[in-house]
Amino acid sequence: MSPIPEVSVALPAYQHATFVGTAVASVLAQTVSSLEVIVVDDGSTDGTADVVAAIKDPRVRLVRLRANRIDHARNVAVGLSTGRYIAFQNSDDVWLPNKLEEQLRQLTDQPNVGVSFTATELIEADGRPYAVKSAFCDGSVTRTSGDWLRELAVKNHFCVSSALMRREVWQKVGLFRHTFRQVGDWDMWVRCAALTELAVVPQVLTQMRILGARNLSAPSVETNLIVQCEWAELMANYLKPPVVHRLAEIYPHLAPIRDAPNQAVRSAEFACWVASHGVFCGRLFADRALGELLDGAETRQRLLDYYGGQIMQFFWSNRAAIATAPVPGVR
Repeated sequence: MSPIPEVSVALPAYQHATFVGTAVASVLAQTVSSLEVIVVDDGSTDGTADVVAAIKDPRVRLVRLRANRIDHARNVAVGLSTGRYIAFQNSDDVWLPNKLEEQLRQLTDQPNVGVSFTATELIEADGRPYAVKSAFCDGSVTRTSGDWLRELAVKNHFCVSSALMRREVWQKVGLFRHTFRQVGDWDMWVRCAALTELAVVPQVLTQMRILGARNLSAPSVETNLIVQCEWAELMANYLKPPVVHRLAEIYPHLAPIRDAPNQAVRSAEFACWVASHGVFCGRLFADRALGELLDGAETRQRLLDYYGGQIMQFFWSNRAAIATAPVPGVR
């Protein structure tokens, strides 16, 4: 029987014949050699799978899906994995050789941390540094899970190909959502922060390749609309256990949330704050959140007891003000 690898690398691939060989090679060149690489080709037609099939390393396994986006390639890869830790790599990104070594050291030294990330550099198609600096967290500031939940409400701070996760965290947090096309990793980090601590290795050990219009997150009307719908769904994590029970801890500086008399009012205050303080696409989230609270007999009564008719007036005025908006930043 083969020994269990230290790290399983889930690598989804689609139409990246030019880059996938480099992506896989950067994984195989890690100073941590006890690993498996599960490449899931998501219905490519450009020879991506053939490039991977030609790699002669027993640590690489290729899975070919019959069509694009029928299954979630990352979930498929992790489902086939056996390693003690799970890493995610993109088929056009690059790891520096000591990435996994540094992250395993961090997770060993900090047993309370369930997911490790690294500082990330953006690169051009040809590997040169990208003109815009990475917007992802560089690890210069240590944050608690509560801090991260507050930060993640407004921005994705982590590059998915920089992540290394303990398997037990994956088993608790669940799969990437099948219906999310744009913010699935962002949603995953929110759910992880609800269960464990997150940390960032400050060295730049991950390179994320920017391919202009070929990147899934490239700005477009279609992308903007999808992100807005998905972000509103992502934010629903904040009104579900265990996060909803931590809202006062996450937002101690916001007295209406901190001092709310019950959970229904606290949830409503959070939704109203998101809608009223310029948080990206906050009105759509608030509409869904308040609508659910007002449709429940018990929660509706709690809100009416606290706000009177003003809560319905806010609900309708917020709904009337919902509008689509440009998407800031990179994925």
